[in-house]
Amino acid sequence: TWDKFDGNKPVYWNKTAVAGDTHSPTLSMWHDVMLNLLNPATMDNRLDGYYGVGCFWQNFMCAELYFRGTMEEFEAAFLGQLRKALNITQIQGNGGSGEAFMYLSGEYRSYYDYASTDCKEAKEKTPEYYICHTLGYPSANGYNVDAQLGQGGYDSRASWIVPTSLFLDEGKALMKKLLAEPLFFYAMGHVLGGRVNDVHPNATAVHPAMRASTMEFLLIKELEPNSSSMVNVRGLINKYFPPPQSAPVFNHDSLNLEVLTPLGESHGLTWQQLYWGSNLERLQRIKASYDSNAIFTCRDCVTAAAEPEPNKDKSGGGVGTLTVVLGIIVILAVAGGVFLFMKRRAAKGQARGLAGPQTELSESFTHSVA
Repeated sequence: TWDKFDGNKPVYWNKTAVAGDTHSPTLSMWHDVMLNLLNPATMDNRLDGYYGVGCFWQNFMCAELYFRGTMEEFEAAFLGQLRKALNITQIQGNGGSGEAFMYLSGEYRSYYDYASTDCKEAKEKTPEYYICHTLGYPSANGYNVDAQLGQGGYDSRASWIVPTSLFLDEGKALMKKLLAEPLFFYAMGHVLGGRVNDVHPNATAVHPAMRASTMEFLLIKELEPNSSSMVNVRGLINKYFPPPQSAPVFNHDSLNLEVLTPLGESHGLTWQQLYWGSNLERLQRIKASYDSNAIFTCRDCVTAAAEPEPNKDKSGGGVGTLTVVLGIIVILAVAGGVFLFMKRRAAKGQARGLAGPQTELSESFTHSVA
């Protein structure tokens, strides 16, 4: 809600940070928050979001947070402590500002109340109106957007799992060094951990390392414009979280073989072994049994083994059954507090929301934007 915000006293920056300066005291404050209050390995499971190592997630944001609960609950669990940790002292309604950081917040009952509001604005006799009011979708967002390789750097970027061990006490010193690596300044990605790690490593088709994860790094080609194989990024992966103990994030990786081939070869692994680890052999047998002709396929889907799965019962189910993921998009929504945590820069931020479900959410949902 913005009715409490005083537009006559706008939040503004008093000091800017230097882009690429991973050793600045200001940025170190944010890294300490990542490793403690907002530590994905130990924090409240009601919190979700995205982090930017150098506070460059979606235009100068340190983090975009989604909290399942009320603004009062978010204040008690996180926001009060965040203000103290980052010296945010000037509070203006739902916003706050300090010497180096700022935030804005808002509470919503649904994703469709603050981000994807196109159905409320759709005009009659338009495709959006048909999708929203005839087909009954809560949003028409993306209906006319192609999903081919050129979209969002999906043919070039790399992704990598940051393991839980680096966010625990024995690994924090190494993680602090990782966060100070200049090449990782522009790294960003989703918070993992929490319920993701409650699933048995062999229960689903993803790499077992996903069940001991806390964050993913999205690593875009612009990090190394002069090296198509990302030679220095590969060096950092091998230094801090090498395969097979860690792995690409399947649904966000581009299968950039210029990167994955030399990375895998240095460990005696193929790209499929990098993707699925110890689950690969059984996945390939199941693929051979159910889809030997690869009717269901995609750019980075598992390929069939020469021999099918010995169990001929194709009815599915049963304890220990490994599910084959042929191509799936998982949509996760939260109801509660959404909080954007911004690096203090002389630029306007832009709100960005998670994709929501096909139904309204019953709890309140707080969103922050700067």
